[in-house]
Formats: sequence, structure tokens, C-alpha cells
Amino acid sequence: MNRREAAGRVLLVGIPYPALDHGTADALRDLRPGGVILFGRNLERPEDLVGLVEDLRAVLRPPHLVALDQEGGRVSRLRPWVGSTPSAADLAARGEAAVRAAAVATGRALHALGFNLDFAPVVDLRETDVTGVIGDRSFGSDPESVASLAGAFLDALQRAGVAGCLKHFPGIRDSDVD
Repeated sequence: MNRREAAGRVLLVGIPYPALDHGTADALRDLRPGGVILFGRNLERPEDLVGLVEDLRAVLRPPHLVALDQEGGRVSRLRPWVGSTPSAADLAARGEAAVRAAAVATGRALHALGFNLDFAPVVDLRETDVTGVIGDRSFGSDPESVASLAGAFLDALQRAGVAGCLKHFPGIRDSDVD
């Protein structure tokens, strides 16, 4: 692997449209990124998602990642496919078993749609209220409890065939923007 290929392998890039156009496909073939992350702009029609993921897999060089943010609650990119899912704060209030059950369900849904990486869960701490950038996206304000529940979420997600990625940079809770 040359330097250019090695550099591409550490990149996870977004794409501009809900379908893979020729220009984007050519750019992905040239860059050879380690994967692609999909956002709301890519998920307009449920009937097109599986085809988009298949097209991405055909263009990306294995091994590759196909990722999105599926935290649950207000960050639920797959709502049209899986319906509403509880936020981390709601799950934390119900306990570790609820966290594990939600993560397994999320992982199974993601895996069935062709995703292998979920940018979840949030491990930043929240303040006492649940407003702001993090708010109910966090499992709580106690570091030990958040770490334990995040570990349970990651374990269950992985058992369903999808890797998780802890986020956000500690302290984002103090920010007004995500």
C-alpha cells in the first residue's frame, strides 16, 4: 500500500446526495477511503437506502465502513425504518437491561440495512437538565454510570454485528452548537 492509499484508508467521508452519482463514485474510487458516513441528506426515501448501501459497497475497497449516527431519541437517522427509539436518558432511567435491548435492536436494524459502524453512544456528561447540545443524548451526569451504560451499549451493539464509536469530545455539553 502506498502513502496515498494509506492516507485514504484512515478517512471516513460523507457523500452529497441520497444516490451515488457517477462523479461521487469516481471520487470514492480515486480517494479509496476507509468508509462512508451517511447523514439525513442521504436518507430521503426508505426504499432507496438499501440500494445506496449496495452501491457504496461495490465502489469502496474492502474492508470498508458504512456508518451513520443512530443514537436513538432526537438523533435517529433511521426513524423511517425503525420508528422512534428512546434517548440515552430514557434508557438510563430504565436501567442496563433496557440499554442492552435497545442497542441489540439498533444493531440488528443497522446490520440488516448494510451498516457496520454506528457513531453512538454519547459519553459526554450532561448537566442536571436535559437541554442543550447533549441533554438527553447522554446516559447521565455521573461518569461511572455513563461509562458503565456506554459499555453495555457497545457490547450489545457489537453482538448484533455493528461496531460502535464513543462520542463526543468531552465538554461539548458546554457548547451551543453540535
